[in-house]
Amino acid sequence: MDQEQFERPHDPTNGLGPVFNATSCASCHHLELAFADTARLSSGVRGRHLSRNAPTLLNRAYGKTFFWDGRAASLEAGVLLPIENPDELALPLDRLVARLRASPVPSAAVS
Repeated sequence: MDQEQFERPHDPTNGLGPVFNATSCASCHHLELAFADTARLSSGVRGRHLSRNAPTLLNRAYGKTFFWDGRAASLEAGVLLPIENPDELALPLDRLVARLRASPVPSAAVS
């Protein structure tokens, strides 16, 4: 994922309605805050308050478990959970793959 994809807001209505508070990874993981969120509870699609705040993404490649409760055993699994979560980004994986394939910077992972 490149910077444009990280910052690009996602339309949770799939073009079927008005978008309020469209979200992207950067909505909660702020560059100027070490890719973290200072809000007590982060906000997801349609302004939904989540049960936790977004932790930093710095040095996550060295982690053994991911998320506050350790529910993801790998970085790869951890990336998919907030993308698919209906309260966070609400982006089905098939739409994510199509978006990555349409990107001007091809990704080996989706080729």
